Amino acid sequence: MQDPFVIDKATYKIMKYIYRHHEVTLGKIREKFGDEGLVIATYLCPEKFAVYRTENKQFTYDITHTSADGTILLTIAGNKYVEDRMSSFTQWMIPIAISLFALAISAISLVLSFNNEIFVHLIK
Repeated sequence: MQDPFVIDKATYKIMKYIYRHHEVTLGKIREKFGDEGLVIATYLCPEKFAVYRTENKQFTYDITHTSADGTILLTIAGNKYVEDRMSSFTQWMIPIAISLFALAISAISLVLSFNNEIFVHLIK
């Protein structure tokens, strides 16, 4: 039985890079993420999250013969994963940011209420 494919932080970072650039050469991935990033990017192909385009402009999931001039692009499943993860981040971070802002305002109000001196100026 094959182990399930897990998308960790490094894999997601590479997927997001490919997503933003639509199609990236393997040489560019190696330049940006090193040899480990290149292995991760090519491993996306057999898992059907990405597809490899050969120099002959043919699409394949087979990564046994790759070159630095070949390109990689995300499939529908890869694009959906990146978009869902971005959406999930937004859905959680906006309420958290609002809550932290409200907490800060409440803390400031509490601290200022301890210094509640009343000055009365009588005018004759």
